[in-house]
Amino acid sequence: MIVKCNACSMRYYLDDDVLGSKGGYVRCSSCKHVWYQNPPALSPYTPIPVVQAPLMMHPKLAHRSQPIRFFWIGFTILIPLCLGCTLFMLYQKNLLLSSLQGWSGLLKTKESYEEEKIQIQNVIYRYTENSIICKVDFINVTKELRYIPALFIHIQKEGKTLKKMKYVPPKTPLLPGEEKALYIELKQAPTSFSKISVGFFP
Repeated sequence: MIVKCNACSMRYYLDDDVLGSKGGYVRCSSCKHVWYQNPPALSPYTPIPVVQAPLMMHPKLAHRSQPIRFFWIGFTILIPLCLGCTLFMLYQKNLLLSSLQGWSGLLKTKESYEEEKIQIQNVIYRYTENSIICKVDFINVTKELRYIPALFIHIQKEGKTLKKMKYVPPKTPLLPGEEKALYIELKQAPTSFSKISVGFFP
């Protein structure tokens, strides 16, 4: 392109590549004048540089995909935790039920437990010179061999217990369905009473 000095009207020929696409400062070699020269105008044959279009959607897409990624990460972590908590609660529930069943068996009264095996059919007594002879009739209602357990004897009068005794009988076996009588001597019993009860529970 041809440039002209505004001070001395000296003309110069400059290559387009010297000024570039943004222009630049030019100094006259004759009068030393310096001025800013605009870049040359584009000719129809000059290739237009391709400018990359601004990617305005990329930040938005990245911003939108971030919560979705966190959602799936949280979802994959939450599902195993929920399953683990559910299995743990079911396991604890089964342990609690089994322990309650065990405790209910332990807390079951000995009297009812023994009555399931051996039943007391009848209790009668008679006086002697120095004691009372108490006859207790038993029956084994199970299909297995059983032994008569310890007995608790209550001597009562008008609903009030005057004396309570524990009697451990000798090892007395009872076959299935067998009936047997046991004679118990009660020493130092009250002289006046109205009832004698015998059971398996104190």
